[in-house]
Amino acid sequence: MKTLFYILLIFSIISIDLSGQCTPPAADNCQDANVICNLFDLDGYTCSNANYSNPTGCTPLCPSGGESHNTSWWAFNAAAGPLSITVTYNNCTVNGTGVQMGIWGDCSCVESLACNPNCIGPGSYTIDMMLPESKTYYLFVDGCSGDVCDFTININGNNNLPPLEDVSLINNDPDSTIYICQGEYNYSFFVDTVETANYIWTLDQIKLNKYRSSIKLDFPNLGEFELCVKAIRGNPVNNQICQQTAYRCAKIIVNQDANQCLLSSTASGKVYIDENNNGIYDALDTPILNRTIHSLPRDVFISSKSFGYFIKLDTQTTNTLSIDAFDQNLWNIDPIIHTIATTSPSYLSNSYDFRFSSKNITDLELAGTIKGRLRPGNILKIKMQINNLGSTKPSPYTVKLVAPQNWTYESGTPVKDTIIQDTIIWFFNQEIPYFGIRSIEAEFKIPQNTPLGDSFNIFGIVETLNDINTINNSINLQGVIVNSHDPNYKTVNANNLPINYPNNQELIYTIHFQNTGNDSAYHVMLVDTLSPFLNPGTIRIINSSHTNEFTLLGNNILSISFPDIALVDSLHNFDASSGFIQFAIKPLPGLPVGTFIQNTASIYFDQNSPILTNLVQTEILGPSGTSNLNPSTDIALFPNPTQQYCTVISKKLSEQSHLELFDIYGKKISQIDIHESGYTTIDLTSYIPGTYLVCLVSQNKTIIRKKLIRY
Repeated sequence: MKTLFYILLIFSIISIDLSGQCTPPAADNCQDANVICNLFDLDGYTCSNANYSNPTGCTPLCPSGGESHNTSWWAFNAAAGPLSITVTYNNCTVNGTGVQMGIWGDCSCVESLACNPNCIGPGSYTIDMMLPESKTYYLFVDGCSGDVCDFTININGNNNLPPLEDVSLINNDPDSTIYICQGEYNYSFFVDTVETANYIWTLDQIKLNKYRSSIKLDFPNLGEFELCVKAIRGNPVNNQICQQTAYRCAKIIVNQDANQCLLSSTASGKVYIDENNNGIYDALDTPILNRTIHSLPRDVFISSKSFGYFIKLDTQTTNTLSIDAFDQNLWNIDPIIHTIATTSPSYLSNSYDFRFSSKNITDLELAGTIKGRLRPGNILKIKMQINNLGSTKPSPYTVKLVAPQNWTYESGTPVKDTIIQDTIIWFFNQEIPYFGIRSIEAEFKIPQNTPLGDSFNIFGIVETLNDINTINNSINLQGVIVNSHDPNYKTVNANNLPINYPNNQELIYTIHFQNTGNDSAYHVMLVDTLSPFLNPGTIRIINSSHTNEFTLLGNNILSISFPDIALVDSLHNFDASSGFIQFAIKPLPGLPVGTFIQNTASIYFDQNSPILTNLVQTEILGPSGTSNLNPSTDIALFPNPTQQYCTVISKKLSEQSHLELFDIYGKKISQIDIHESGYTTIDLTSYIPGTYLVCLVSQNKTIIRKKLIRY
């Protein structure tokens, strides 16, 4: 039902007491808005809009115009029918011009129900309207030219939300068993629309980031999968649910059955090393795993397995299948691209191999990461992995590792061969097979008297004869000694890249996880939603703690599975309770200055809810190294969100500078001295989960504010 609304503007100045209110807090983005399930809980709600730059409103702010500056978002459930909302605002502390506000029916800037972009100073603004549907609506408040005002909301409306209807069978399949062909891309699944609901879809209990009544999925691999969906009222992005139905599930069987699959619309092949150079795949040859193949025009990426690959084609046009040839200077790859005309009489579905043959070029790569608690007196482990990227089987080769001079080397696997001054050395005479790996682990004891906040560097290098690329032979691992930290976190090897970064530039991401429960976790899965500024066709696993498999779900969701890992809990064996994965991926070429490549991951332990890691980002800088941030007045929080401790990286501006911690109500709950190293630990264990504000204060003036989330 589509109806009109009218707006009545009333002016008044009222004094507002903010103490003890502003619950739930505002969100910085519409998609993350906290939902007020009972409409009348919004009546009397008192808060203020964001006091920091946050231009997340629509562009323009309202259909009639306006500009976003420091937008705050809330969401509320309401039944169809008349609604009156009055927002009264005063105590505007920046420029006195007031606030802009509005209500949207979605977060896509499509369904505007009411919007006021006018800036007329303190007063009161009333919206009288007829809500077309019973659903979740989104309210924003934005400061005119960045103004910050206190405001109170009053409500008059209908809160009688009708119950949600159960969702229908997926694809209306009567036995909830759906057969599809391996290699299907953008296969559609749907349920009959439940009026005004959002949806949560899961695949094998992994939440998918699609919230409509239909979804499209890719299935590059054989197997059976469970697809489930439920209808909700609330915010599916942050799992804030006011009403929900039961899940409706279907079994998805992916196969190659010729009776069910139209073979003329598929292609398959092998990715292999031609060990005997006879030009065909045979029993003497070695399959290459986890090489990414790109299919156009469908624009889908799949990874090769031991059986090869299998992919659906577009039968209406010419297709291309290409393999990432980052190592074509090391290997003969034949071909790099297959061009397939599916309408050609000579078309065959299973003849699209990618054959690798040796160029006799050596290239060893060294990857590494840190395991263990970075605390004084603790044992720290360095996990290194040698990757053979070249087309030889190198032997001999040497690995050297240098830790801080006052650290004590405890042990290693394999056992070290010698120590020369502060350098630990391993000599190897065994060949590394093509695309093979060799793992090394070294343990060091951190001195008990190491000050908190001390930073350290650990250097490693692999050396062999005739290595064509020595840039990837070394590692430099950096860290900071802290009191405690969240064990589930993510890092990236570069916080920034120059605008002229080379085409072979890679970013290296490391995801650390630990089972902090009270029993073993038998299956661990990492789900990483890749930035759109990364090329998913260039993913390489370069180091890991356990055997793993990776799959691309769609073009930007990386799923890494550790099947049958049996990861013991930290209470029974702390050292054995953690793991990690390290992968390299290329950014897209030609990203402009100011681009932020952001990345985070979700960690699943068995059937438990996922643990969200901190956000890491890499900024593209200008020719002179210019950045959008001022390092002399900025702070960084790590990890954020966190469960217990957070390290604040900052610069002490003066003897009077310090950090202050505020709760969501604006109450200062802690003042912390800045450690001389610039690394300061905040202990959040005594505070309830929620949103906090960390402020850098110098000479009684707040220099910078950053949001910190404890979960």
